[in-house]
Amino acid sequence: DFYVFPCFTISFTEGFSVSTLEACAAGTVPIITDMDALGEVYKDSGAVIVPIGNRRTAWIETYRDRLIEMLLHGRVEGEDLGLDDRRLKCRRFAEDFDFSIIGPKFHAILEEGVRQKPKGVTDGGQPDSGDGDQGKPDLPEVQPNLPAEDPIR
Repeated sequence: DFYVFPCFTISFTEGFSVSTLEACAAGTVPIITDMDALGEVYKDSGAVIVPIGNRRTAWIETYRDRLIEMLLHGRVEGEDLGLDDRRLKCRRFAEDFDFSIIGPKFHAILEEGVRQKPKGVTDGGQPDSGDGDQGKPDLPEVQPNLPAEDPIR
């Protein structure tokens, strides 16, 4: 019924949390913190979001309380959204991030970036050498790191 992800890291992590999105898609209500970008990304998802704020450990009690409220009552105290409504909202949120929707949007963004690239500039941002390879990336030649003799023979 719930995806429990009490993210509190000492450094930035994934930020978007694909596992949280997968929980939403499965109709499982995530109970997360607002660490990294999670609070902003999932604010309209139906997830239960516990703010950490500037407190180092006090948020743990709030997180525990939200988890118990959801387990016992199917809702967070003071909110009208019940468990079934949260599940539905989570699924609908995840549908907006389905690859069949996001893939073409991402592709269009990349295509637009390629169209807007100034002429005479290589993909590495350096002026073109004028050798006729405009638009092709200036990649270093890669030599395979092979042993002098085949060790299997």
